[in-house]
Amino acid sequence: IDLGPTAPVEREIEAWRAALELARPTGDAPARLRKTVWTPLEKHIAGAKVVLVSPDGPLGRLPFAALPGRKAGATLLE
Repeated sequence: IDLGPTAPVEREIEAWRAALELARPTGDAPARLRKTVWTPLEKHIAGAKVVLVSPDGPLGRLPFAALPGRKAGATLLE
């Protein structure tokens, strides 16, 4: 699935990681990251029980299980 140009994806990953390092994973950085990286995939994996991810580029530094979940404060793994 093509997520578009690399630069915007990398910016969102860096903003999210910076928020985590400051122990402030709240705000809009988690929601923006989810919208940029996960939301485009959802329609392709609807109903799947297991999703295998093979990231490339800046996505390789992203722990997908720790992506923000649908509910505030939740992670994708939850």
